[in-house]
Amino acid sequence: MKNKLITAYSMNSINDTWDSDSSHVAANNTVYMVYEPLTFPRVKIDNAGVRYPVANDLMPRLAASWENLDNAKKWRIHLRKNVINQYGHELTAEDVVWSWLRTYELRRVGRWRSRRVGGVFESSDIIQKDKYTIDFILNRPNEFFPQYLSFSTNVIVDSIEARKHITENDPWAVGWLEKNPAGWGAFKLTEQGKNQITLQSNETYWAGQSPIKEIIQIGVQSREEGLSLLRNGEVNCLMNLYPEELQEFSSQLNIQTHLVRSNHSKLEFDYTAAPFDDLNVRQAVAYALAYERIIEERASDVPTNILPRRIDAWGASGWESHADMFSLLGLTAKYALIRHRGAFPVPRSTPEGPDIHVLGQDVGVGHRIEQGGLPRVGVPNQGGHRDSAALPPTAAQSTLLG
Repeated sequence: MKNKLITAYSMNSINDTWDSDSSHVAANNTVYMVYEPLTFPRVKIDNAGVRYPVANDLMPRLAASWENLDNAKKWRIHLRKNVINQYGHELTAEDVVWSWLRTYELRRVGRWRSRRVGGVFESSDIIQKDKYTIDFILNRPNEFFPQYLSFSTNVIVDSIEARKHITENDPWAVGWLEKNPAGWGAFKLTEQGKNQITLQSNETYWAGQSPIKEIIQIGVQSREEGLSLLRNGEVNCLMNLYPEELQEFSSQLNIQTHLVRSNHSKLEFDYTAAPFDDLNVRQAVAYALAYERIIEERASDVPTNILPRRIDAWGASGWESHADMFSLLGLTAKYALIRHRGAFPVPRSTPEGPDIHVLGQDVGVGHRIEQGGLPRVGVPNQGGHRDSAALPPTAAQSTLLG
């Protein structure tokens, strides 16, 4: 496996499209292999050994440099010259303008990010100045705009190659780009099918050919199947490990583990299973979360917010993102679920039987466990809820390399 990375992915990811601007955002780390962004945050390692991106410390990628004009209401991007891709085409400003116009016309996530959040309100606000220079005109000052050039939406597409596959019914070559990524990334797609994706390093990559010559992604039907492939030596990389999985593999001498701070940290539970099928229970969890403390003690130095996901499972109106112990007490008193200090008990399964995770004052900085069965707090002892309702001590995802 020298110079070859073999990893397990969900079958859905293996069969996913490569066009993150036509449907939904594909797996980011895969898109970044074949499409190169204009900018990208520098990655640093904190005192705990956790890798994390520094949003305000950008590295030039396809963009060689950028200028803040008109008090951050206008940004001028200067492209690298002589950047050649697998099709033999040089990157130009026309590719950038066409790619952004495509994103706006397709009206997906990239348009929302760039327009509503970034400040580029119309595609006509992206102007080609010369072969290697583009101006972005914003409808308001945004000193952070270069950071928006790092997303896995608004990917920079080879417009010459893509236009060869335009049809009357497909003016943006969606059908072709879904299966044929055409960018300037470090890798190129050579095979996708039979439950496998194969990527090979791009000899013409602007920063030099990658020392990893081949990446193979194997589709699996279940998480356990992927873990078994690593245990058996059939893959040498897994990502997004659960805490117990990280503990298992980090103790093995032939495996290296790396912690990576997550971009989106989520608190999840299955609202189709008891007790979370009760809307009152779900709302009580939302009331109990110590939002401000999570932000202060676990978030990075970038702007952060925490919002309950506003889907029908939560309720049509959604809830505000702040702790409300008074409402929590009133809501849950009739269920006799209140413990000490206004905390809210959440059931989980353990090898020894049901235990209780206590959310509330300690959420985001660790957790306390009260021993005892679920019936003690009025929750029927049925089914097992995995430890997905309690935040881990650090807001980090784990990446495994062997």
